[in-house]
Amino acid sequence: MTSLKITITSVTNIAVIIGLLLVGYEIHQANTALEREFELLVAESLSRGTEEYHEFTSPIVGNRELAELWISGIAGEELDEVDEIRFRMLAAELIQLRRGMFDRWSLVLKTDVDWVFKYVKADIERVGLKKEYEQFVHDHPNIAFSKGVRKLLQE
Repeated sequence: MTSLKITITSVTNIAVIIGLLLVGYEIHQANTALEREFELLVAESLSRGTEEYHEFTSPIVGNRELAELWISGIAGEELDEVDEIRFRMLAAELIQLRRGMFDRWSLVLKTDVDWVFKYVKADIERVGLKKEYEQFVHDHPNIAFSKGVRKLLQE
């Protein structure tokens, strides 16, 4: 009888160990799948960021009149009413591009975003863009991106 109890206990213990090993294997497989999904998310996110940048720059590069307008606008030169609206729309698009970069890297990828603010700082050094960033911060005071921009504007 004692030998039967020992055998049953041993078989039970082995079954528990095998079960734990299987659970460990499943956890490993799940982690590997999550890592692959994250790598795909990073790749898709980077690809989308490149596409967004291209969508912003292509019209300016491909159209001399628009490029001249952009140069005049960022320099803070006086623009007529139509060109002022066109420049402000382009500037708003650039700011949204920068915000998208910030959101993608800080919220999705959970990584450092100081490099995004290096671009924003360069933007703010342009008189025409500085005004647009000031307006953006005024209109959207409580989002994380605005808080970072506000710090740069106060420097």
